[in-house]
Amino acid sequence: MTVATRSGGVVVECGQCGKRGRVSAGARRVRCTGCGESLSVERAPAPAVARPVARESDRDARRRDAPGRDAPGRDAPGRDAVDHERHVRAIAVWYRIIGLLLIVATLLVGAPAFFGGGAALALALPAMLVGGLGAAHVALGQGLFTYRPWARVVALALLGLGSLATLVNLAQGQVLGGLIGLAWNGAVAWALACPAGVTIFTPAYALAVERTPDARVAWWTSPFFFLPAALLGLVLLFALGAAGALLR
Repeated sequence: MTVATRSGGVVVECGQCGKRGRVSAGARRVRCTGCGESLSVERAPAPAVARPVARESDRDARRRDAPGRDAPGRDAPGRDAVDHERHVRAIAVWYRIIGLLLIVATLLVGAPAFFGGGAALALALPAMLVGGLGAAHVALGQGLFTYRPWARVVALALLGLGSLATLVNLAQGQVLGGLIGLAWNGAVAWALACPAGVTIFTPAYALAVERTPDARVAWWTSPFFFLPAALLGLVLLFALGAAGALLR
C-alpha cells in the first residue's frame, strides 16, 4: 500500500489488487473498493518548512564592531573607559614635557660645565642629576601613556611627596603657588586612583587595549591638558610683557 499526501485528502493504493482510491485526510482504515481488503491509512510526514534566517542589521553590526565592544569568542572586557583614558594620557604628556625640558636644561648647562673646566666643572654633577631626573620623568610619562601598572604606583608616590613639599611651601607663605600645586596633585591623584583609573592599569584592560588599536583617545581635549597649557600660556604672556616693559 502506498500513501501520498495530496491537497484535499490521501490517495491509497491496495496491495492486493493495485486499485487506488482517495479517502478523507482524517480516515484511519478504509476498505478497497476493488477486492474488499481492509486497508490502514498511514500518514506521510509533513514536509519541513524552511524558516527565514534573521539577518544582522547594519546598526547592530556597527555596534558589535565599535571600539570598546567585546569581540566574539573573547573573555576580556570591553574598552569602556576611553573617556578616562584621555585624562591619564594628558597627565603622561605633561610628565614627558617636564622630562624633556629638564634634559634640554641639562644640555645647556652641562656642556659648558664639562668642557669649561675650573669652577664651571662644579656644575657637572648637578647637571647630571637634573638630566637623570628628566629621563626618569620621560620614562614615567611613557609608562602612564601605555598604562603600565608600575607607572601608576610611582606617580602616586611622587604625588604624595610633592604634596608634602607643597605644604612646606604653604607654611613658608607661598600661598598661591602652594594652592595651585595642591589642586594639581589632588586632581592627578584622583585620575589615577579612582575606579576608572584603577581599571585602566589592570591586565584585563591591557588586553582590551591590545584588541582595539584603532581606538581614538583624544588626550588633548582633557582638562588635565588644556587647563595647565592655558595657565602656562598666560604666565608666558605676562613674562614677555614684563620683559618688554623693562627694555623700554
